[in-house]
Amino acid sequence: GKLLRRAAKEYGIRWNDRDYIENNPIAQVFLKELFPQSLNQHRLKLDQIKQDRLKSNQQNQQKQEQVEEEEEQEQEESKTNNTNNRITIVTDIDYIKPAVKELNYFNVHFIDDLTLAQLSTLPIHVLWMGQDIINVSSSSSSSQDAEGATTNDDNQDRHNKRLFLNTRLKSERDIKVNQFPDEFKLTYKHTLVETLTQYFGSLAFESIIPVTYNLNSQLHYFIANYLENQSTDNTNNSAWIVKPWNRSRGLEIMTTDCSGAVIRSLETGPKIVSQYINPPALYFNKKFDLRYIVLVKSNAKTNKLEAYVYKMFWIRSANVDYSFDRFGEYEKHFTVMKKTSCSAAGSVLP
Repeated sequence: GKLLRRAAKEYGIRWNDRDYIENNPIAQVFLKELFPQSLNQHRLKLDQIKQDRLKSNQQNQQKQEQVEEEEEQEQEESKTNNTNNRITIVTDIDYIKPAVKELNYFNVHFIDDLTLAQLSTLPIHVLWMGQDIINVSSSSSSSQDAEGATTNDDNQDRHNKRLFLNTRLKSERDIKVNQFPDEFKLTYKHTLVETLTQYFGSLAFESIIPVTYNLNSQLHYFIANYLENQSTDNTNNSAWIVKPWNRSRGLEIMTTDCSGAVIRSLETGPKIVSQYINPPALYFNKKFDLRYIVLVKSNAKTNKLEAYVYKMFWIRSANVDYSFDRFGEYEKHFTVMKKTSCSAAGSVLP
């Protein structure tokens, strides 16, 4: 209709007047020839517009696909670069990989998942090991792990890998490791006592640590001390605390005033025994401990150790007010509230 009105106006035709159109030869020519031509031109023009729009849409779609493809390529390159720039960690500790899997700047590999060939080509930045990697011996596959257990023949493959990593440590000085040579002299309880007594002599037991015996080699000295205290009725020295050489989280620790319980504790592994400090430092009448986070690293330039202490610390306290009695009452004498079954008469093992 719009096209008809527009064409009629252009030719001066009163298109809505039927009598005029029927009696006017020019109007007849308009309806039969001129208007069809205009309609055909209009249709051609519309088709051209549609084609132009379709072509434009196709071009825009191609541009959009090209942009998306370039973005995907950039993301892939960025992902590859990020992967290459990540810190590569090799570990034998089960909880390390899930603990850092959400962090985008770490590549974590569990030692059991790698072959020796892969270990030889893998760019390693950090060795985060529970087992000793610095002092590992090539003569035997038996060594102590972080819980004091001993590896067996089934772990020969891991032992060989540790030997190989030890070799890489010596040749590649840029690899960081979470261990120091002979650190067990400070981290194992029995060797810590030996180190302190070698350095301070008798002063170690006078002002640094309580009287302590390695039950695997000094049981007879403990028995002599125990009997001496019994004969003199020295109640302050009548209680003892037993600890495994190399366990944490309060595992297998007990307090007792019974020598038999101390001796029987050896059935579950090597132990040390220390005189129980009485009276201890108290916090609102309860025993407590302080938990600090400390990072110690070696400075290759100065050949010295550097220690960093996190400003925040935690206070953990016992649940029950302290008194020097009822040594089997765990919540009075300990601050780590995690218990397992008892293994000594009259004693509670956390």
